Amino acid sequence: MKINLRHFLLMLVATLVVEFVVISYNHFTGFLQVSGFAEFVFRLLIGTLLAYFPAMVLFVVNVKAVWFLNRELPWETHFTRRLPVELGVVVITSAILATLITLLAHTLAPYREGLTWNLINNILITTAINLLIVSLIEAWYYFLNWRDSAVNREKLEASLAQARFDSLRNQVNPHFLFNSLNVLSVLVKKDAVLAEKFIGEFARIYRYVLETNDKQVITVKEELEFARSYLFLQQIRYGDGLNYHFDVSADVLNRLVVPLSMQLLLENAIKHNVISSIRQLSISVISTPDAVVVRNTYQPKAKQEWSAGVGLKNLTARYALLAGCEPVFGVEDADYVAVLPLIPDEE
Repeated sequence: MKINLRHFLLMLVATLVVEFVVISYNHFTGFLQVSGFAEFVFRLLIGTLLAYFPAMVLFVVNVKAVWFLNRELPWETHFTRRLPVELGVVVITSAILATLITLLAHTLAPYREGLTWNLINNILITTAINLLIVSLIEAWYYFLNWRDSAVNREKLEASLAQARFDSLRNQVNPHFLFNSLNVLSVLVKKDAVLAEKFIGEFARIYRYVLETNDKQVITVKEELEFARSYLFLQQIRYGDGLNYHFDVSADVLNRLVVPLSMQLLLENAIKHNVISSIRQLSISVISTPDAVVVRNTYQPKAKQEWSAGVGLKNLTARYALLAGCEPVFGVEDADYVAVLPLIPDEE
């Protein structure tokens, strides 16, 4: 929460209201009688001016404290520790501020009832007011988080819908079907066993795309199974021009990534690079403790197919919304490298 002029004005109004209530309560209970309307207004203005500065101090301190505690001790995971800590902050800041103000007031005009009684009374009043301020701040933070979550959910749903559409469109586009059926027609005549395997892997690709339609994240293991099926079909098509290998640690197989992320990277590698027996395209999928890395030899075609880069932008947006991090793409040592961060499992 950024503190701005609006917050200062709101605190001024809140201070005025509190002072009105306090003066009215004291008058009707007989604690401090007000002789008339003019004195009431005078006390209201003086009280508001004197209380406004400490109220703003409490507000600023509480905003910073709640922000810090939301980061270090979020309610969702540290409720039993958060509650006493936050109450302690409220009581301590209230006691310090009330003591300073009471001593200053007593120095300027000694209390008739004595310092001790007024000090205790002011600490209790300040603590009650501070609890109210903190409650309002917590409610405001909750509202902001709820609103941001709702916006992010909408963005994520739109992003996922676009990704599903792009994936289905790319997988079922006439070129993919035409090339796959051509390869299959040759295999049926030459190698019936391999043709049967080709059909199985082909079906696996489509089943995977359909099954991930409503998923926001998926395990590395499932994504790798798809990658193997996809590359198997492509290797039959390109023969010696394409080779690939996987070196993924078992420790990351159950970690999470964005669905169809590897599909996009593998498709781009095959689409934009030269593939021939002379200039082989090598693709590797390896793992690190925090990411899956897809690397391919960088040998771009002389005449590139037009691309708006929507796929990579969409993938980046989904990662940003889901995990607060982004994949990294770039050329490194004559290879094109894509780093897919592993998404923490919140469960």
